[in-house]
Amino acid sequence: MINNYVGKLIVYTGSMFSGKTTQLLETLRRFQIAGYSTMLFKPSIDTRYSISEVVNHPKNYRFSAVSIEYIEDIERYAENVQVIGIDEFQFIKSIFGPLKTINKLLLRDKTIIIAGLDIDFQGRPFESMKEVLPVADYVYKLHAICVNCGQDAWISHRITDEGERIVIGAEEKYQPLCRRCFYRVTQGK
Repeated sequence: MINNYVGKLIVYTGSMFSGKTTQLLETLRRFQIAGYSTMLFKPSIDTRYSISEVVNHPKNYRFSAVSIEYIEDIERYAENVQVIGIDEFQFIKSIFGPLKTINKLLLRDKTIIIAGLDIDFQGRPFESMKEVLPVADYVYKLHAICVNCGQDAWISHRITDEGERIVIGAEEKYQPLCRRCFYRVTQGK
């Protein structure tokens, strides 16, 4: 069954705390058990829990990872790798556009598993995710639980005053909210 995923693009997306990284790491582990060579990549700006590992928020999954700044760097590392994992995809820069590199790797029969936020803290789509979601073979939209009402969360609401689009953090800076609670909190309704 796992052979059906050779040369496919798998994407886990959704808000923070929805389990995207956990799913990515679990999927990579399954490929390893099946005998595939794997390699995991993470953006160099994400040093929250480790520089050389991807760690999920509950800190019960860890996986060795290569930190990169540009998506094009993957080709240099993953020549002899069958399955490529990419965490926090939305934070990885690209020189030629992420889809060019992703397609080159897929055409070499590499399986690519991406985990990333689809929207930022204001509800604006991340450009790199807008490129890969329509061409993915499998897309899984995961949901955290809204901390206000218990519904499925839609957004990672920033609870600090930082205005930059990219601010790396966890529960000290973000909380998952559903659409209704997000608009109630941000627009006072």
